[in-house]
Amino acid sequence: RGFEMAISYKGAALYHLKRYEDSIKVYYHDYFEWLITKTKEKDRFNYIIEGIGLNCLALNDFSIYETVKKELYEHLMYISNNMQNQVLEHSLFDKSKLLRDILPNNQQNNATDTAESNDNNNNSIKEILNLLICIAHADGNVDASERHDLTESAIALAHYLNLPHQHIKTMSDSVFTTVANASENDRLKGFEASCHWLKANESIHFTKAVLQLCWDMVNADGIVTTEEQKYIQSAQTILKA
Repeated sequence: RGFEMAISYKGAALYHLKRYEDSIKVYYHDYFEWLITKTKEKDRFNYIIEGIGLNCLALNDFSIYETVKKELYEHLMYISNNMQNQVLEHSLFDKSKLLRDILPNNQQNNATDTAESNDNNNNSIKEILNLLICIAHADGNVDASERHDLTESAIALAHYLNLPHQHIKTMSDSVFTTVANASENDRLKGFEASCHWLKANESIHFTKAVLQLCWDMVNADGIVTTEEQKYIQSAQTILKA
């Protein structure tokens, strides 16, 4: 990862020289656009997001940050609650900060809901939402971090499948109610049925991305319970078969 280290130092050096526009170009064009084609490991984007976030704050222009969020969504990735709470121990700016501390959280995604939905995408989104919501309910308590990641997952899915955000939110609320009212046994059966549907109807590339979303949900609060392990192991067995 020598290239990543070198490009990080270049971006940070330009920032410290107050050449914010040059710095953000390095972090976005040279670093982010290269890495997004190489990996699905979200943690590798932490220091890119840090650099872009700090430059956006310095410039009082959050357009590049919003572009980064959108592109992550389009690759079925998002800035999870777990990522936001990580200490940036290798930061070239401030090693005591959390990623959450430098994110321009007041910025909202303003993407318009202009896309047309179709039956196959609707089916896919419903099954994926069922997986994520079942995992969130696995330990009997859906906490704030899990709700955050559910929302972010839904937005990522909307971008990836070219569906309107409001359409996804409505569907998510419906699935959430269904899962909340189901018995533990029925919930697990429904979860496994969704895995089988996705395995039969979607590509390997897509199901790998879905499995990563499941892992993100399992790790949302930083604690993996026995119940959550049961769900993720079931998803791995079915989706990787």
